[in-house]
Amino acid sequence: MALFLVKNDAASSVYKTKQLVVAAEDAAAARLIAATYFDQDSSWASAIVSSALAEETLDAAGSMLGWRFDITIDETPTNGPESITYTGAAGEDLDAVMAEIVILLNAMDDVAGAAYVAPDLTVAVGSGGDDLGDQAVRIQIYHPDSPSLDISAILVVAITDEGAAAADLAIEFKADTVAKPEVLEEA
Repeated sequence: MALFLVKNDAASSVYKTKQLVVAAEDAAAARLIAATYFDQDSSWASAIVSSALAEETLDAAGSMLGWRFDITIDETPTNGPESITYTGAAGEDLDAVMAEIVILLNAMDDVAGAAYVAPDLTVAVGSGGDDLGDQAVRIQIYHPDSPSLDISAILVVAITDEGAAAADLAIEFKADTVAKPEVLEEA
């Protein structure tokens, strides 16, 4: 995770800010977070991005307050499509959010043994005993500043689904040694 200076001389937001310091994985993610911060102001998509500070690993133990996670299994034997939604509470890091998501997944009728395994942040949505491995699992993640823009591509590494019925469904997240992407300061 690096800190980027994102400059946008064409900013069309009502805010006068034309520069942000953003913690993100890369320049593209920094632009996306900047657009999210300004309620999807599309002018930030072409903003100039440069490293603001030396690259450093940031602690992921920050608050996930307001971050919304939606997970859907496209088809389950009992209930058809099933979804859960969890919104992060104050003081929660990604580990705590995943632990809460596992509780919600295990409450589903057809999920047998959802699990969370650190440090890889893999949520096994279903285990081989539930025969959901041939189904699709989808995740959407929404930043509290822009609740309609899915930014799951920033935090999700891989999804394993639509395989053999006896296989696991899995969502792999970035390691918990990286910080959540966010705007740190208006410059």
